[in-house]
Amino acid sequence: MTEAAVDKSPDEIVGVATVRSRTSFVSQLAGVVAVVGPLVGVLVAMGLLWGLAFTTLDLALLIVFYVLTGLGITAGRHRYFSHRGFETSRAMQAVLAVLGSMAMQGPLTQWVTDHRKHHALSDQEGDPHSPHAGRDPGVVGRIKGLVHAHVGSSKPPVGLTERPLRACETQEVSGQGVS
Repeated sequence: MTEAAVDKSPDEIVGVATVRSRTSFVSQLAGVVAVVGPLVGVLVAMGLLWGLAFTTLDLALLIVFYVLTGLGITAGRHRYFSHRGFETSRAMQAVLAVLGSMAMQGPLTQWVTDHRKHHALSDQEGDPHSPHAGRDPGVVGRIKGLVHAHVGSSKPPVGLTERPLRACETQEVSGQGVS
């Protein structure tokens, strides 16, 4: 980091804003329930209803949609929307956006801005996914860091601002800008 950057906030250094100032408790809870609940429910259903109401076809559909939503996150939200790692048609952009949304990881624009902020500030104050930055030492700090890295925080992370996105930032997220 340059000496001129020392007196600036992380947001001023990297120039990345967020869509929301924080993730609400209700949103965090919904995310956990949406991720853990179906998994537990399917495992219980598989065990109790195998051969009666749960068949090999159901298992195949589970695997297919698991893979498709995983591709929506990895290829869509991560590689395409966050990093512009490849070019694709409008139709494929829509498919990737829908598949990523099926993974229940929040709005596309929030996911992309948080991910870009994560890369800009990896394991530093302001990283929205870091289990390490700004955490207390010891077991309690590690548990808080683990929860923050996987669920998010109800407090606004350092470096995220409430200012509206500039036109160039919204165009990058919507696919109209140049990366």
